Amino acid sequence: MRIDNLVPHIATGEADNSFVGLKIIGNQIHFYFPESYHFNADDFERDDFLDLLKTISIAKSSSADTAETYNSHKEETELALLSYIWILEDYLKNGYYINSEIILRANQRGKVNWKRTFQQQPIISGRNIVYPNLMTEVKSPQDTILIEAHRYCVKKSASLIGWIYGVTPEAIEAATNADKMVPRYLAAIKSELDCTFDDEKHSRLEHMENVLIGLDEISEDSNIVYGVDTYYYVFERMIDSIFGTEKVEEYYPTFTWHLKYSTKADGLAGPTIRPDTIMRTDADDIYIIDSKFYRYGSLDLSQTKGLPEASSIVKQITYGSYVQSEYPDNRIYNVFILPYDAQSANAKMIEEADKNLVYIGEVSSGWESDKTYGHIYTFLVDLRYVVKTWNKLVHEEDRDKLVNLVNDNMGI
Repeated sequence: MRIDNLVPHIATGEADNSFVGLKIIGNQIHFYFPESYHFNADDFERDDFLDLLKTISIAKSSSADTAETYNSHKEETELALLSYIWILEDYLKNGYYINSEIILRANQRGKVNWKRTFQQQPIISGRNIVYPNLMTEVKSPQDTILIEAHRYCVKKSASLIGWIYGVTPEAIEAATNADKMVPRYLAAIKSELDCTFDDEKHSRLEHMENVLIGLDEISEDSNIVYGVDTYYYVFERMIDSIFGTEKVEEYYPTFTWHLKYSTKADGLAGPTIRPDTIMRTDADDIYIIDSKFYRYGSLDLSQTKGLPEASSIVKQITYGSYVQSEYPDNRIYNVFILPYDAQSANAKMIEEADKNLVYIGEVSSGWESDKTYGHIYTFLVDLRYVVKTWNKLVHEEDRDKLVNLVNDNMGI
C-alpha cells in the first residue's frame, strides 16, 4: 500500500544524517531509515516499517548513560510508540478490554461459584449440610472505568499511528469527556496493577498507562519523535544477539599503569577495550566479532571506502593476541560484519544465492599474518534480515554459516 503523507528519508549515518526513527510533524509522517535497510515507500509493507521501529527499543531500554548517548532529542516530544503499537495490535486481535479475572465475594448477588463454595467448611445440621457463605462471581467496581480507559487509549493510539494499520480514530467509541478523565483512568490502572496476577492483563494495563502518560506530554504545537540519533549501537546489539554465545566482559584485555610516584605496588587500573561479540563453537574455536555500522555495503564494493580503518584493525588484532594468550590451545578468529541491502542494485554483483550473509574479503596485518587472528574476515549482512531475526531464540544456522565461510576462505 501507499500512504500519501508518509515522507521517507534515507539515513547515511554520516554527520547530520544519522537519525533513525519516526517524526510526526503536523500532518506529515517522516520515516528515517538506514540506507542499508530495504524500504519501498511506493509499496509500503507495514511489518518492515514496524520491525525497524521496534529495534530502537534496544537503545531505549539500555542504561541511562547509553540512552542519553543515542537519544539527544530535547526540543521534541518522545512518543511512547511501542505502547501505541501494542494497544492497537491487541485491539485488532482481541477487541476491547474485558476483565477476565474472576472476583469472588461471599453472599453477594451474582453467579454462584459452586466449586469455591463447596471448598468451605460446611455446617452439619441434622441430616442437612449447610454452606453458610455462597461464593458469587462479581464484577470489579473498577471494570467500567478501565473499559472506558482502554477505549480512550485505543482511540488516541489510532489518532497517532492508526495509519499504520488502516484504523481511523472515528471508528473507535470513547466517552465524550474522556480527556478530562485521564487522572482518574491513571489512578484506576495503578490500583488494578497492584492487585492483578494475570500477566497478559498486567501488560495491557502497563501499556495503557504508558499511552496516557505519553499523551499528557503531547501538545498541538509539538513535534513527535521516536528514534535514535545513531543506529550503530542497535546494530551492534542485534549482531551480538545473533552470533554471540559468550559474556564479552570475560574477554576484556586489561591494562595497568605502574606510576613512579604511586604508592600502590600492584599498579593502577588503566583503560579497557571491549570486543562487541564473542562466539565460541562446539570445536572450541573462538570468534571475535566487531560490528561496524559503516557505509561500505552501499558504496563501490571494488573500493576500500567505508571499510574499517587502521585503528579498528589494530584493535581487533590486539583482541586476538590477548584471547590467544588466555586460551593458548584454542584457535582464535577475527571477523568484521557490516550492513548492506541485499536487494539493492549494488548487491547484484554478489554471486551467492543466499545473500543474507556474504563474505567479501579479509584484511591481514604485516606482523601477525601467521596467526589465525591476524586475518580479519569481513562480511556483509542484509540489515533487513538482521532486523527480522535478531530476537529469535535459535541462531545455529547463522553461526554455522559464518564458521563455514571463514573456513572456506582462510588465507593461512
